[in-house]
Amino acid sequence: MIKINLATKKQAAFAAEGGTSALGGLRGTRIDMDLIKELPVIRVLLSLVVAFLLYSGSAYQKEQVINGLEQERIAAQAEITELTKKVAATNGYENLKKNLEENEIRLRTKIETITTLVKDRTKSPKMLLIMSQIIPREVWLENFSIKGDDISIKGGATDFNMVSDFMKRLDESIYFDNPTLIDSDTQKGQATFSLKTGRK
Repeated sequence: MIKINLATKKQAAFAAEGGTSALGGLRGTRIDMDLIKELPVIRVLLSLVVAFLLYSGSAYQKEQVINGLEQERIAAQAEITELTKKVAATNGYENLKKNLEENEIRLRTKIETITTLVKDRTKSPKMLLIMSQIIPREVWLENFSIKGDDISIKGGATDFNMVSDFMKRLDESIYFDNPTLIDSDTQKGQATFSLKTGRK
């Protein structure tokens, strides 16, 4: 009797049609199992790659931020240098300003002194002119001096009434103020006097 194993033929026919045998299916399953076994390793590798990429991106981003901050620091340092130069120039201006203010005060003082001298210069001739107009004919002057606002007058007269009249006229004038008799005497029948007066 002849036995034919139909199962082997079916498997061969099925394999010829593009199918897989049960054994082949198991082998495929075994390959899939290998892949499944390798999945944790792949996951770890993928996690490491992703972490590396994230770290690289973060490092790149940090580097960009650091570069930006460095540029800002350089710009700030340049601005500080420029401002330091301006402050140094301003210090020179402060010294110059101080010198100019001192010169201005000195010039103002000189101008005030000159103005006072010029004012006094024009006043003195006018006082002498008024003096010549108000002095009585019987009174003469021996000394006339001006020191600031004080005026000293020494002279003589035919009598003391003329000295009194002269003092009254001085007090009524526009240039002399409050004449005061300091000393008086009689020599050879004539009166001598010394008086002080102020300026108006």
